Amino acid sequence: MKNIIYKISLVLTLFIGASIAKAQLPLVYGDAVITHSPTKQISATSTASLGVVIRIIKTANTTTAPFGNTSNWSSTLMTPSGSKSPNYTDPNWNAAKLGNVFGITLDDNFAPNIYVSSTQIYNAGTSYSRIVWRLDGTLGTPTKVFDFGAGTASLGNLKYARIGSTENIYVSDWQTGNIIRLTGTSISSGSWVNASQHTPTFPGGIALPQNLKNAVYGLAIRKSGAAYRLYYARISNSSNSNSIGGYGNNEIYSIALDATGNFTGTEQKEIINITLNKSATKWGGYPAGGVGCVILPVIADLAFTSDGSKMLIGQQSWQAFGQIAPHNSGVYEVKINSSGGWDDSFNYFPSGLPLYGLDCAGGAGQQKSCTGGISYSNNILVKDSLSFKCDTTIWFSSDYINASTGNYIYGIEGMRSGGGTALNSVKIDADDDLNYYDKNNLGDVEVYKKPMECAACACGKWQTGPTLNGVLIPGATDNPNPNKSALPPGSGTSVGFPVSYPIQFVQGNVSGVINAVYQCTGNCGATYSWSIVSASGVGVATGTALPIDLSTYNSLLKCGNYTLIIKTKCGNSNCESLVLPITIICEPPSCCKADIKIDLIKNSVTAATNIPNPNAYSIDNLSMNLNFSVPMSEVRVNVEEFKLVANSPNCLNCNNRPVTWGNILSASLNGTGMALSGMVGPPTGSLPADYREAVYNSGGLLMPPSAILNLSLSLPAVTELSCCEVSAFVCLKFTFKDAQCRECVQMFCGNIKLIPSTKNPKDLQNEINSVDAKSYKVDH
Repeated sequence: MKNIIYKISLVLTLFIGASIAKAQLPLVYGDAVITHSPTKQISATSTASLGVVIRIIKTANTTTAPFGNTSNWSSTLMTPSGSKSPNYTDPNWNAAKLGNVFGITLDDNFAPNIYVSSTQIYNAGTSYSRIVWRLDGTLGTPTKVFDFGAGTASLGNLKYARIGSTENIYVSDWQTGNIIRLTGTSISSGSWVNASQHTPTFPGGIALPQNLKNAVYGLAIRKSGAAYRLYYARISNSSNSNSIGGYGNNEIYSIALDATGNFTGTEQKEIINITLNKSATKWGGYPAGGVGCVILPVIADLAFTSDGSKMLIGQQSWQAFGQIAPHNSGVYEVKINSSGGWDDSFNYFPSGLPLYGLDCAGGAGQQKSCTGGISYSNNILVKDSLSFKCDTTIWFSSDYINASTGNYIYGIEGMRSGGGTALNSVKIDADDDLNYYDKNNLGDVEVYKKPMECAACACGKWQTGPTLNGVLIPGATDNPNPNKSALPPGSGTSVGFPVSYPIQFVQGNVSGVINAVYQCTGNCGATYSWSIVSASGVGVATGTALPIDLSTYNSLLKCGNYTLIIKTKCGNSNCESLVLPITIICEPPSCCKADIKIDLIKNSVTAATNIPNPNAYSIDNLSMNLNFSVPMSEVRVNVEEFKLVANSPNCLNCNNRPVTWGNILSASLNGTGMALSGMVGPPTGSLPADYREAVYNSGGLLMPPSAILNLSLSLPAVTELSCCEVSAFVCLKFTFKDAQCRECVQMFCGNIKLIPSTKNPKDLQNEINSVDAKSYKVDH
């Protein structure tokens, strides 16, 4: 029995141990695979890690990372413990099994397999293995994908891409100077074949690897729509390289790939409109007693954002062909322009610390210690492992990240995609050993990205406009709430412009050009659609292009109010709209011919006193019968004049509140509410409210012979002194507009007695609701 229990226990122990050993496979989103030299002995007590050349580092959950200082983010600093596991390596990922490796690429398997390529770059290596290895995505087991055989130069970098149903691995071969295309399957590891080759034809002749004149290093694949292109970096030590674009070591070329991934068409040189770090002279090494002075920076790695609009460039410093050295290689990002060239993205990623004058090649203070590995990540920096956004983070390999005794950080740095500084990044030492610096021993980095719908064209912002004949219109928006400025792009609500006054034209004289420019995010331009709608909601005109020549629609725009709505789209995303009010003014016609009469039906005054409530106001409710002989399209009521009359100045309160000056509280015509205008903003009836006009304009005609108008005015509060007699003199201006836009004006004026209820004896009761008023016609 004891023997059986022992065997079961042993099996469980082995099973648990195996589970722990493979705990970091398969990869999860945010895992960074790195390569480095095996020369460094990781620690005197950890013999199992001797010769390690590949590691996996957790970068998904960076909430506890020491951000913005010079601390290493290691497993010992995690809170809570375990949010970043110690970096992991498989027992087979060592130099004895794989040799030296640099390039890294991942396939699109559910449990992605890792591919690495042989290199000669570490420590002036003399081993020229030329093997592509596949590391099983679940078990970590290494298998040879392809062995190119021994030679006089190793491999450069490699990239995987499934194009159509064909899996491809592209390898830069320093022995032949060619780019090799392998095809096969990630499931059956033994079926990869050398399917085709591309021989670059750089200026000055084809590649001459036997003389190490030209070769290809960094590779990346860009997808634009359904088209694929392979991009590759040229390196050169040619004797005539002085005349070929800055020693030839900072040039990037590309070639199209067909529906299966094979090379097609003619290669082209990419126009890179930035200055990349260059060598001070041609080939050379460290000066005597050197302090890190490097000669040649080459482009070791390339990467694209998911939408292909930006390209990341990672350099590596060499002291001779294929021999890595430090401190003269940078990380750069460019964005594609309308001509297909590449401009500075103005996002900067300084690698390592300032060198304080120690680097003779590039000048004092440069922060260019990249060791050739770069990668975009969809995991948001300083967030948890569930926070994703397309290409939000940049990771790159770098030495000299920190160089304090006991805190030597040589590994990878993470920065936000908008750029950063060496003191504003997440820093991870390659082996979690801060007592040793890994100068000249660091390699590539590749982050496993969560596949996302990263639109190549996304909403941006209004760049200019709106303008009328080139002059900026004072704001326009469909957003009535200025506090909604934080709305995200694509919400359909403009957030950039305040409400504008209407653009006004006289009927029959509508002209001018309206324009606006919307800037999308990504390699795309905005598309527009617009419509002009009347106040009743009837469409007048539509279009799909800007600018808009309003004179084209002169005959369609009659008297009244209209709205011009300009909508934008970036790709398939609906973005912000502009809403421009337009008013067409009727040119004053002949005099109004209508017969109009205004009769007071009822007047009810509620006079308030200021003693119980200093902020109180009185209310006068008026009911009038409007008589008119022709149909009317609009009726406006304005408080034209207001003043207080008292038998003594001592009877008047200090009324400095607009609501007490004859403010219109409400108005309706035949039961339909009239729109109030005046001081926009304060609610009706509040102390600062000052509404001076009520408008009836329902879109239809108001038919004779009469209509009932109900109007409420707010008036001052009065004192309770029995000897005081206070009244408000108010003049209301009635403007009637007939169907031909002819206006008729009638005035209604009178005194409204303000008698508080506390001094209402029966003999004064009739005076409370009385008004001494009259109406009269105004010629104009």
